[in-house]
Amino acid sequence: MAAVLVGLLPVIFDSGDDDHAAQATNEPPATNEPPAAGGRSAAGGPSAVSAERAGTAFVLLPDGDTHYWASPRAVGDDEMSQAPEPFDMAAARKWMPAHGFAQARDAAYKLVVSSSTDGLSIVGMTAEIVERSAPVNGTLACAPAQGGIGNVNIWFDLDSPDLAARSAVPDGDFSKLIDDHYFDTYSRVLRPGDTEVFKIDVRAKRGSYSWRIRLRYVQQGQAGEAVLGLGDDQPIVLHGTAPAETYGSIYDADYTRRRWVRGGKESVLCFP
Repeated sequence: MAAVLVGLLPVIFDSGDDDHAAQATNEPPATNEPPAAGGRSAAGGPSAVSAERAGTAFVLLPDGDTHYWASPRAVGDDEMSQAPEPFDMAAARKWMPAHGFAQARDAAYKLVVSSSTDGLSIVGMTAEIVERSAPVNGTLACAPAQGGIGNVNIWFDLDSPDLAARSAVPDGDFSKLIDDHYFDTYSRVLRPGDTEVFKIDVRAKRGSYSWRIRLRYVQQGQAGEAVLGLGDDQPIVLHGTAPAETYGSIYDADYTRRRWVRGGKESVLCFP
């Protein structure tokens, strides 16, 4: 089995033996340090990553706005007053990581798979935990969606020991998510020139995670894997949310005044 490690620079192809390439663990090293939100891609916002092999391309992109941000440090009013207004999520996706924040609670991604080669089947997808730690409790900033988050067809629960892709209901409502393994029932077959788009939802509550997606495919009768992160093959960071009373600072999006305002443990935006 050949493993493809996906990153912007460089693209790495590992043609090691099947047993070695098949070994993957979701047991992260023990640590008390939260996953870093930085890295070259984080400072400038998330970026697409792709790899090509035998006419196949995988591209992972953020999909939709970020609504919850968490930082391990207590951020004060003066600094938060410089943050982009809550409506400007494009600017927030650059400002927040540059000031030590990472996404919290839930996130959405779009995975685009295209092939110019006959006989490509996507047969599995799993979240791979690189690092796990307790939720950070410095600062929480919340700007929940004013509507639905859009359609999704698979999801990952990073808190669960079962990290396989699961089926999701079309409206993306976490209260209606289905627990069956998507690829136990379905495989996605691409013909030459086909493109398949996976809508992926991810959630975390009990921990902070640095993670990637491990995708399994069969191409022209040969099994392979692709490991997907964000820019420069950086693992994706998603923080869980700690109890309200443990945070040093909590900020709510004030959509009327178009700014962030200090909240508290009664915040209905952060703790609905």
